[in-house]
Parts: sequence; C-alpha cells; structure tokens
Amino acid sequence: DDGAMIPEKTLTTLGDHATLGELAVIQGHSLEDGLFKSDHIRLGDDVTLGARAFVHYGVVAADGVLIDTDTFLMKGEEPAAGSRWHGNPGRPVAG
Repeated sequence: DDGAMIPEKTLTTLGDHATLGELAVIQGHSLEDGLFKSDHIRLGDDVTLGARAFVHYGVVAADGVLIDTDTFLMKGEEPAAGSRWHGNPGRPVAG
C-alpha cells in the first residue's frame, strides 16, 4: 500500500496477501442519476491491484486475480480465480 484509498472500509473485505498498488482506489459507493448507491467489495487471497487501479462497488474477485495498472473494474464484476484484467472498463486478458 503506497497511498491506496478505501473510503468505505466497512464495505470492503481484503483476502490474505492482497497487494494494493500506488494510488489504487477501492470504492464502495457511487452517485448515479442522482442516486447514491453502495455495495460490498470482496477481494480474495493474493489479489493484486496495480498502480492507480480503481475497483467499484459490488466487485467480488476470486483468489489470485491481477488487476493491471490504470484498470477500472466496473460495478458488479466477478473476476475468476487467477484471471488478469486490463483497461477501462476492465476486461479479462486472454491467455
């Protein structure tokens, strides 16, 4: 953790050995169409967030997921164990 932010700590569960990259954000809330929305975020064991990665509410990431630098993991995504995600919006990397 080098400046990572978790605004809603009570809505966030981090597994063992999670790595939070520089300025990564795990945000359990959003303002959408004038409505405040929030949900839990669960990151499994050995999950890695790259620098400036952004994880939105409702994400449930299985063990060993890698979220690349500058990747925005949209609300409700459920990355499978061992998968790698990249981009904005984040998508699984093939192979």
